[in-house]
Amino acid sequence: MSKFVDTVYTTGYSNHSIDEFLNIIKRFKIEVVVDVRRFPRSRLRGFSKDELEVILGSVGVSYRWFGVLGALGLRFSGNVKCVDSQTFNSYVNYLLTSEEVYNALRFLSELASKYYVLIMCRELNPKYCHRQFIADVLSIMGFKVLHIVRGDVVPHERSNCYEFLKLRYSR
Repeated sequence: MSKFVDTVYTTGYSNHSIDEFLNIIKRFKIEVVVDVRRFPRSRLRGFSKDELEVILGSVGVSYRWFGVLGALGLRFSGNVKCVDSQTFNSYVNYLLTSEEVYNALRFLSELASKYYVLIMCRELNPKYCHRQFIADVLSIMGFKVLHIVRGDVVPHERSNCYEFLKLRYSR
């Protein structure tokens, strides 16, 4: 019998050691870590793509890199301006118009419906990270999204871009 998972977690690793990160994975029974950094490199030991993939594999957790969902360095124009940040508006327009991103988010939702998924990036606070918009899309798709911040679980709050994203992702 297959399971259906309805919750997705996110976290930023910037305030964690690799051991603390692994404790989060164990605590929330994470089966798949989805890395949404465009450039999956880090000065923090254990958080660059190749290292992280090996470390997670050694504890039975799958690592998936979704670089297409990264935001760093992205310059994308569009008509939607739903927040004060030009960078975030660019990212939201990217989510609204890129077929590759649309397909990646659909695939992510399929993965998240079968496994306990943790979406990771560097930024600690999801309100200052592109994860907030990925979380919007996943909530539109029917998932409960919980952000892990300093060990606490914080329910996702819709961004000001939610209604724009809903037009594309509620289909």
